[in-house]
Amino acid sequence: MSKIKFSHHYNKLNAALFPTIRRWMPRKDEYYIPGKMFDVEVCGKVLGKAELLHEERVKTADLHPDFIDYDTDNGMYKLGKMDAMLLWFAWRERVEVEAK
Repeated sequence: MSKIKFSHHYNKLNAALFPTIRRWMPRKDEYYIPGKMFDVEVCGKVLGKAELLHEERVKTADLHPDFIDYDTDNGMYKLGKMDAMLLWFAWRERVEVEAK
């Protein structure tokens, strides 16, 4: 099973649908395919399975600052100007854990 990894338990992972912004790389075009299932891993622990619903290539400079704050829990990191993939996932199976 493919994985989508997070280094922090972001608040967005508590929602039924959640986005993530990833740096765009040509080799990832065949990895992030809508309809594909992913194990969602946070700090090495699998929280469940999610289906990729939508993938869109964007420039981070074109994303609204409020969306970036939501995606990164209020600016945990700053995104530079880069080509990125905006990915939307839906949980299909989930293990309940407390956010830290």
